[in-house]
Amino acid sequence: MVASIYQTNKFIKSKSRYTFYLNLQNALNSQDYIMIRMLNSWIFYQGECSIVSGIVLNGPISCVNSTDATYSYLNISSFVSASITSQLVFNVYVGTPLTIGAYDVQIITSNPSGVLDSATVSVSLNETYGALNMLSINAITSNAKVAVGATGPLELTFFLNYELPQTNVLTNGNLYLKIYPQIPNPPQLINGVLKCYFFNTIPAKTCTWDTTTDPTYTLITIQTPDTRSFQYS
Repeated sequence: MVASIYQTNKFIKSKSRYTFYLNLQNALNSQDYIMIRMLNSWIFYQGECSIVSGIVLNGPISCVNSTDATYSYLNISSFVSASITSQLVFNVYVGTPLTIGAYDVQIITSNPSGVLDSATVSVSLNETYGALNMLSINAITSNAKVAVGATGPLELTFFLNYELPQTNVLTNGNLYLKIYPQIPNPPQLINGVLKCYFFNTIPAKTCTWDTTTDPTYTLITIQTPDTRSFQYS
């Protein structure tokens, strides 16, 4: 089996959605199941998984969690079949531990006769906290109207579940904004150096514009001011 996992975020102490991608070496039928195993510092939620593609269903999918002294398990079953010619894609909700670092995820397909396929992949957590869902927002309508192909300000309002600390030698707070599709960095000779502000007038510690990480989006990384924290504005 070839497996990979897409993490919607790398939050610690959070309920997050992970998307699993599996390419099987052995097809599955109604007697088989998929098992996911992680250290028991992780949480799998009973019934909280969903099929995206690649698995034939004849009713609700079954997602049953369990734990022992070392591991947490999620057993996915009650499907009709899955072939080796289609990639399996499904979402699983996990509760992440408080400790940052890399963690192994073991994925096994099996039946009462034994193991069919297995793979181990790694996920990682960093120091960030956050909520389950990504916030999608639009620019606030204001008196600054920008023509097509022109440049101008973008104003955003956030109400965060957790306060971001100020950015100084002891703490740091980061906001990551992805803009789809990718838009270029405003030309500095015309518009000057890109600047970001909190509370309208307080400059961010740093503000970077990245169009090289991924061609599908622009990534703006903003650090909180060095004088105050941020939660909503």
